[in-house]
Amino acid sequence: MEISIDKNTGCLKKIVIFDREIEFLGWGIEIGDGIGFFAQERESGWRVKIINKKIEVGERRVETIWELKLPLAFLKIKTLDLFDQNEIIRSIIVKNIRNNYSWLRDIVIRTVIPWEENSFGILGERVIFHQDTNFYNDCEEDKISLQLNKVKIDFLWQNILNIPPSFTKYFYIRDQPKNNKYKFEYCKKRSWVIHARLHVDYPAAYIYRIWREPFVFFSRGVLGKYLINPLKLKERWRAGEFNKEGKSNLYGVWPIKMGEQIEAKIQISFRCHEK
Repeated sequence: MEISIDKNTGCLKKIVIFDREIEFLGWGIEIGDGIGFFAQERESGWRVKIINKKIEVGERRVETIWELKLPLAFLKIKTLDLFDQNEIIRSIIVKNIRNNYSWLRDIVIRTVIPWEENSFGILGERVIFHQDTNFYNDCEEDKISLQLNKVKIDFLWQNILNIPPSFTKYFYIRDQPKNNKYKFEYCKKRSWVIHARLHVDYPAAYIYRIWREPFVFFSRGVLGKYLINPLKLKERWRAGEFNKEGKSNLYGVWPIKMGEQIEAKIQISFRCHEK
């Protein structure tokens, strides 16, 4: 496996494997506190301030360290990508370095690959074809796949440590259309967006949001901060799926204590596969 890395962000740009090149339009991690978020591949996000960053690129490994301030969180995030002959191990550690609770909404390990003719996604028994719907096809399976021309890519959850029971782990595949309205690289081509995501489904507090603007933040009382809501949120926030400004949604966040850290790891395997 030959790899090409953006040394400014630590994000994978392309690999050469099985005598073919695979481009990556998106990589890295995303993390949100419900009011702001950070995207590694952009070195920016929404209501986020990068306090410090460190990128180390080796022959077969990339390690990054980010210190980020969000409206409701102050975090130290470490990522590590290890490249083997036919697989990539990706891990993330999120630590609260705020002198109080930091609130989290989700933690994402992100992959974006250009669409190819006859490519499709596999989630359990479902086969997902690219129809430019931008629909978030998700599942709580431990493994999903993306079939490209002559290469099958498997995404597999591995170790997950210190995850509060309020979080749900799941994968999604989205059939992102080309959209010149946005300047982001992953919007310039039709693409497959794959997220391995830890998401608060049993919140200790709620945010109500219209489009990108949150205007209510409230908890279920002092004790409610430490108890899991017995009712799972039925809808996850997916404004892009509907492409409608003004869509509103209620979703949840969860507090992590000072010094507390969450760890997650996935494996991405590449197999030569003639269709």
